[in-house]
Amino acid sequence: MLYTRPRLAAFNKITLSVICFASLLFLIGGLTAKKGARSRGQRLTSLTGLSGLLYVGLALFWYFNVRFIQSRAVAIGYYFAWHLVGGMALGLLLYLGFPKAAKALLTASVILLVAFNVFVIVRHLASATLFLCLVNSLVIGVLIPSALVLWLYQPKTNNQSGNG
Repeated sequence: MLYTRPRLAAFNKITLSVICFASLLFLIGGLTAKKGARSRGQRLTSLTGLSGLLYVGLALFWYFNVRFIQSRAVAIGYYFAWHLVGGMALGLLLYLGFPKAAKALLTASVILLVAFNVFVIVRHLASATLFLCLVNSLVIGVLIPSALVLWLYQPKTNNQSGNG
């Protein structure tokens, strides 16, 4: 029997092409900004572009190599990591679009994560492993940049010294 390469569906080709092009635009825009070498917006824009390109690379690797792995545990771990990177890219993109909404994004991510897992437990859907990995990794991926942005870029207050 002849081995044939898997073919990407047209929707996946278009989606990955759009994500790749947009990520390249973010990366180029972040690297060529004239605000200064160390501005926060420039770093976040570059990081968004890099994470989008990493997501595209992981997706292409999944379609052409990883799905032929014999170990289910390795494939599920890779699938989780792939969508975690995608969720992080989405979280960074949402933060760049709505910089004041980091707290709302973090709150919504936590509520969605808890609600989805309670739904899975109540409905006994634990057998849908890939769907469970997809949703959890995307939500956790959005949660991570939201928490990091809030932690790193919120103004510090000195209420602990008693002088405030």
